[in-house]
Order: sequence, then C-alpha cells, then structure tokens
Amino acid sequence: MNYKKIFLGIVIFGFLFTNVGVAKAVDNSATIQQLIAQIASLQAQLIRLQAQQGVNPTWCHTFNINLGIGSFGSDFDALIMVLDKENISEFNFTNRPTQYDEIIAGAVSALQQKYASEILTPNGLRYPTGYVGRSTRAKLNALYGCGITNPPAPSWIKITSSEKTNSLTPTIYGTTNNLTQVGIVLASSSGDKAYGSGLIPVINGTWSVTVSPAITNGYYTVYVYDANNNKLATGYLNVDSSASATPSISSATPQPVQVGSSLTVYFSNGGNTGSVILKTLDGLKSWHIPYTTGTVYSGFTYYDGNKITLTVPSMIGRGQLPENSGYEAPIPVASGTYNLFVYSIYTFGASYVSGSSVTKTATSHAFPITINTQPSINIVSPNSAKPCYVSDYCNIIWTSSGIGSYPIQVDLLNSSGIYIKTIVANLSNAGSYLWLIDPTISTGNYMVSVATQTPEWALDSALGKSGVFTVINSNR
Repeated sequence: MNYKKIFLGIVIFGFLFTNVGVAKAVDNSATIQQLIAQIASLQAQLIRLQAQQGVNPTWCHTFNINLGIGSFGSDFDALIMVLDKENISEFNFTNRPTQYDEIIAGAVSALQQKYASEILTPNGLRYPTGYVGRSTRAKLNALYGCGITNPPAPSWIKITSSEKTNSLTPTIYGTTNNLTQVGIVLASSSGDKAYGSGLIPVINGTWSVTVSPAITNGYYTVYVYDANNNKLATGYLNVDSSASATPSISSATPQPVQVGSSLTVYFSNGGNTGSVILKTLDGLKSWHIPYTTGTVYSGFTYYDGNKITLTVPSMIGRGQLPENSGYEAPIPVASGTYNLFVYSIYTFGASYVSGSSVTKTATSHAFPITINTQPSINIVSPNSAKPCYVSDYCNIIWTSSGIGSYPIQVDLLNSSGIYIKTIVANLSNAGSYLWLIDPTISTGNYMVSVATQTPEWALDSALGKSGVFTVINSNR
C-alpha cells in the first residue's frame, strides 16, 4: 500500500534525524527544522491515505499553549495536522511554514470562522483573530484532544429586552450560550421579591418570560440565574403604565381618497411630536409630514391629540425621513394601496440609573389606505334643460374630486366642443361661477368646459365639459 511507503519514509527520516548530532562541528538547525516539517507532512499524508483505504487511525494531540506569530514546536506541528484534517490547508515539503506566520494565521482564521458559534460568538467577536487562544484551543482539544475532557466555556446570559415598558405584564427576554434553563427574579426598589419565574427553557440560545400576575408601576432590578442558582446577569426595568409608548391608527377617511384631496387620520400618537408617514407597500418610497401639539403646517393641522388632516401628495419619496438620513428621489403616486404609519417621539419615565427622563421613539403598525389618482370635474349646470340668457347671469356649477388647490379656468365652446373664448381664469375652485353673458354672444347652442390650470401631463390635471345648452335673447 502507498501508506506503507510513506511510513517507511518517516522511519528513514527519523533515523537521519537521530544521527544529525554526530557531526557536532556543523550547524544543522536548518536541516533539523526541514526534517521535522517533512516528517509532519508525511504523517498528514499517511493519515489521509489510511482514511481513503478504510483505515481509521486514532491521532490526537492536546493543545496546552497559545499559538501566534513566531510560534513553533509540537503544538505548532499538531496545528498543521489539524488544518489539514479540517480541509482548510494542505501543506507539503515545499510550502509548509517552519513557524507560525501570516499564512498559518489566515488558516486559523478560517478554522475560527468554521466554528464561530463556539469560538467567536461566546467572546463577543464578529470576526476571527487568527490567534490560537483559550477558546480556539478548547475547540481543538474537543476535536482532537487525547482523552482530556475540556471544561465547558463559562456560561453567560444577556438581557436584551427594553429596560422601560408601559405594560404591567412585561415580557423579559435575552440570550445565553450553553444553558438549557434559566430563572428570572424581579426585585422592587425596596429589595422585596416582586416576581419569580421558576426555571424556564432556553430554545436555540434564547429565553423569554412574560411576567404574570401583573406588577405595579415602579423601578425593578432583574436577576437571571442558572439552574444551580448562580446569578449570571443583572438588569433594570422601569414600569410606567401611564406612558403610551406605541402609537396606533384607528381610521383614515375618506377611502378611497384622491390625490390632492384631504385625508383625515385618527390616531393615538404616544407622544407630542412625530410624523405621519405614507409608504409604498414595498417600503422603498416614503412621504412624511411632521406634527406637534397645536401647531399648524401647510396642508394639515394637528387637532386635540388624536387627528391629523393632510393633503394626499402627488409625489412620494420627497423629504428627509425620521428613520434614516438622506433624501429620496420622488416618484409619482399611482393608484393603489399604500401603508400609513404614525411615528412618535415621547418622553418616557426616567432612567433607573441616572434618574433623568429618556426620549424614545415608536412607530405604529401599518394601516392600509387606497389612493385614486384620477381627478375629475363634473359640470352640473348649464345643461339642455336650463338655458342661459344674453346680458344676464348664467350660473356655471361643477363638482370636482382630487384636483387639489389648483386654479380653475372656464372656457366657452361651440356645440361641437371647439374653443371659442376663455370666460374666466385663475379662479379658485369654489364649485361655481356667475357668468355675465356678453351681448356680443350670438344666440345658439354652446358648451362650457371647466379645467384645472395645470399642464395636460400633470398627474392631477382634470377637465370637465358640459352638455350642449342654449343661449337665447333675454326677454325678462
């Protein structure tokens, strides 16, 4: 077998190595290091060939010292073997380093990344170090140690839930590394025990418990224990049920709503200032308008702490958003469903440690609204049943939807709809206009049009035409 030849090579190299000391007058240190490297490489190849041929030799090594740049010796040689067995690096006679260098550090980094949950995460590391320290040695010994049972990594617990809540039955949660159960105790500011969870399970490294029965408002210390009653974490909790931390939207009317029209949003804001945010369903484009108690902005007013009336925009994605920095390129609002949110800024309780109040932010759940981008104008009068008279007033009446605050232009058309003259321009959209018919207007059949004074391509431009009506001489 091939591995027998390799074994013979190891024996020969070992013999040469033992006789190097005969020529004492010659400095053989470089030769010795080369022979050691070649022997380690042959050993790795032998193990690999034996595994391929169904032989499963037991190789082990207990790593007792930390390794870094410049390290060499038996632990370093064993590390080379491990990197080969883990299919991370394969060294031969020509490329095997004689000591720990940047190449080995890179290979160790790959090993640490492979077992990140056991080496990096428990130490709060996101990236590998390339250094064989205590945690890396523990994993190496767990994989290849010679019958030595390494003690488990020290247990740790973190509390990740908020230290402030408005719930009298708060949920407390966090993470841990190698525990299967934890216990939670709440102590009041006087030191009395207010709640004890008993042992609760740890699932995939996370734990969670909802306090029940309800506790009272106040400051609490949170203690987390392991199953042996060892206290491993301490946190704090401020319970203030009077704080409305999370805003909510109850309704938005009318629906559907036209672009440029008013939309009234009823909500509990959870604070005195914030924004109403309109977002596309994919969340990629947003439009927001700030509010504060008793302050009037263009297009909306904040009323009585629970209502905003705003004008639905024709573009979305303009303006700086509270949840990020930078500006968005606007796009036209298209017909469809959008999500409304209320974003609130509020002062919530006081810090357990400093005693000062803390400013927090919160966002409501999405509230869907339907927007219609097709503005319209409908002319009610004049019509075929109601003629107008020369030298008299003719009341032009119309209804409109979704045209915003653009000025109105009223034109006179012949019975075929061809333009004759402009009756009035730059008119506010009041829904009617009293037209004094010029005596030069001939009797006959006519039409009138009412249009927004915007370019034809504008998103919220609109045009309405009346039916044919008759202008006759006044006999009154």
